[in-house]
Amino acid sequence: MKRYDYLQKLMGCELQVSIFSDDVQQADLSFADVYILGQKLEEEFSRFLPDSALSQLNRHKEITPSRTFRELFLKAKQLYEETDHIFNPTIRLDLLGYDKDFSQHKTFTPKEGQLDTDFSQATLQEKITLPANQKIDFGGFLKGYFCDRAIENLPSAIVNLGGDLRTKGPAHTFEILNPLTQEAIELTLQNQALATSGTYKRQWQDQAHIVTEKNQNPDTDLLSVSVIAPTAEIADAYATTAFILGSEKATELLKRKKLDYIFVVKNGNIIRTI
Repeated sequence: MKRYDYLQKLMGCELQVSIFSDDVQQADLSFADVYILGQKLEEEFSRFLPDSALSQLNRHKEITPSRTFRELFLKAKQLYEETDHIFNPTIRLDLLGYDKDFSQHKTFTPKEGQLDTDFSQATLQEKITLPANQKIDFGGFLKGYFCDRAIENLPSAIVNLGGDLRTKGPAHTFEILNPLTQEAIELTLQNQALATSGTYKRQWQDQAHIVTEKNQNPDTDLLSVSVIAPTAEIADAYATTAFILGSEKATELLKRKKLDYIFVVKNGNIIRTI
């Protein structure tokens, strides 16, 4: 069985897919399906595209959802409740000036408005309805959701979108960058997912890409959080949540959820369970 590697841009990130197959044509077709899936998700759920279904909901406060939209909405609700509202899809990054993806941003201009709202006020019956002052964004776990969906029909593969990845098949060794020492932290995954959160890579001026409901960067002792989980959407959401909480509370949460992790602490310590 050979390894076929593919590289594309998707959702403002780098998409890397490795497919293990004896048939190059089948591998090419499989990657084409993966990329089409990603494009469809971006077209429906990007808040940077004015005609996306998500943008229409945020603009009009009501939409009849597709099956995928309904699924993501319910997953977001579940993550919001499971993390005691730390993972909040209503955080208004656009009010901090983050109204384009990072590849297009040079500066930001904060705007007036409430940074977060109570996501439990959003309702789903036949339609999804938002309060007048609310917008939602699935970006906190959409990349992970894509990785999970993309790998479903692949016999053996690695799907990596912007550092959120899912594996299927034999074990593989991966490296996480220690932002303090620039050295690699190794770990091995098999049929697992990995997501890493931190403020050391994606920044513009002094504003980090992870914010809390208090209109500020998280007050955390962590530089980097990597979460290992059965699915990439869970790893994605809990990596962000753990980073915001800081090492002590994050350790309690991830142990309770039975998730492995690697923390790089600002004092140089590395805390890991895998």
